[in-house]
Amino acid sequence: MAVTFRGSLATQYLMPSRDSNCFVIENTARSLCAVNILRIVLKFDANSQDSGAGRIMPLVTAKKGTGAASGGMVLTDRVAWDTTINAPDPGVIIRMDGGFTGGPPVTLTGTPVTTARQYSARQVTGVEQWYSFNCTLADSIGTNYTKLRPGEYLTLVWDMPNTAPTAIPFVQIAWEEDGLGTEYTISGNATLSASPVSGAKIVVVTDLDRDLPSPQVEILTTGAPGTWSKTLAAGVKASVFVQSRTGETLYTSDGKPYIVKP
Repeated sequence: MAVTFRGSLATQYLMPSRDSNCFVIENTARSLCAVNILRIVLKFDANSQDSGAGRIMPLVTAKKGTGAASGGMVLTDRVAWDTTINAPDPGVIIRMDGGFTGGPPVTLTGTPVTTARQYSARQVTGVEQWYSFNCTLADSIGTNYTKLRPGEYLTLVWDMPNTAPTAIPFVQIAWEEDGLGTEYTISGNATLSASPVSGAKIVVVTDLDRDLPSPQVEILTTGAPGTWSKTLAAGVKASVFVQSRTGETLYTSDGKPYIVKP
């Protein structure tokens, strides 16, 4: 295995509600890598007061689970530490709670278990603003990472035992993607009357089940010799169709369904 991407991301301000999955990093079953989480920290802006008796700061809980995430807002602004390494795997998806924009919450399948827990921040006086601190939910020790394999996720849950949040957080995360070496490549050559066709459209339909309950569609374009290829995770099934046009004459090939890793 080898590191194929190493980078970081910082969210905008979160406005989480009680028990919400305010931040989720998911290594989907379509990814070609394992995710090594180097660090996750929260920073807080204490923007209102709560000095009531018997109050404690809201808790933030990190939980790891097997399943899938949906909803929220998908974050794509990922900063590479080393641009000579490949681009980030599109199968690694990071989401934040949609409360900031009024969007939908993040929902999860599976039953995640707690891996870490920290108090957040609470401001009890308006006399002065105070500096934030690192609320650390994951931190590597050498090569001992919190590791997410395909089909796993890590979520940050906003737990509020008996007080409302008086601080707005944002999340900083650093991680690396470690290639698994279990992928396979499908490829072909589009021809018309035995001659290569450049610019033909290759429709690749993939899913984790060959009956395509949740398909994803990607359009590839053949190069000058009419060739195309696509690398897929070992558990992904694919169907491929070819379409091209010469003048106003349209050509569509017979599909090649149920392609799997040999």
